[in-house]
Amino acid sequence: MKRRWLTAPYIVWMLLFTLIPLCIVIYYAFTDYTTGSFTFANITGILDYAAIFLRSIWLSVAATLICLIIGYPVAYAIAQCKPRTQRFLQLLIMLPMCMSFLLRTLAWVALLEDTGIINNLVTSLGLSPLPLIRNSGAVILGMVYNYLPYMILPLYSAISKIDPRLTEAAEDLGCNKSACFRKVILPLSMPGITAGITMVLYRPFPPFIFPRNSVRRALSWSAIS
Repeated sequence: MKRRWLTAPYIVWMLLFTLIPLCIVIYYAFTDYTTGSFTFANITGILDYAAIFLRSIWLSVAATLICLIIGYPVAYAIAQCKPRTQRFLQLLIMLPMCMSFLLRTLAWVALLEDTGIINNLVTSLGLSPLPLIRNSGAVILGMVYNYLPYMILPLYSAISKIDPRLTEAAEDLGCNKSACFRKVILPLSMPGITAGITMVLYRPFPPFIFPRNSVRRALSWSAIS
């Protein structure tokens, strides 16, 4: 009871960065962006972008599954390494996250665009340029590259906490490597899988929402001024 005040910083953090932004989102959802008056147009207008939302969901699910397929073996391999090697590999995974999301994406654009590095190499061999950009494959590739660390790190955290004696006991009871993985490692790593899917699945939506609304509001304010 006497230590309840220790939760005060957490409560302040939740108010500032969770509840207040959520209230702002709700306010703008029922407010006209030009006049500021109350309206349901923003809610009813969602149906106009149903195809875009469905495509975004499909791309997000595809990118999440690919991240899971790639991230699980990587996380498992890291968890089997020595502690010093684990720390080094974690650093390599987190290092790209220190760079701006936009710069990382533009780097892929420089590689994949029609006059990019890859197509320049292809054309130098006398072949036609490849359609590497402005398609769903390029979008999924960019999302997998940017969000893969968010899948690997939760998986590594869950797998590294599995007691190795459990797998040894399963092997002593007659389980082969495949059965040991299915009956011991995979069920115990489900919290990491759930956390990784949650972290990766929702992230592709803001890159669509934020630019669209930011540009629209900027155009509105420029028209008013």
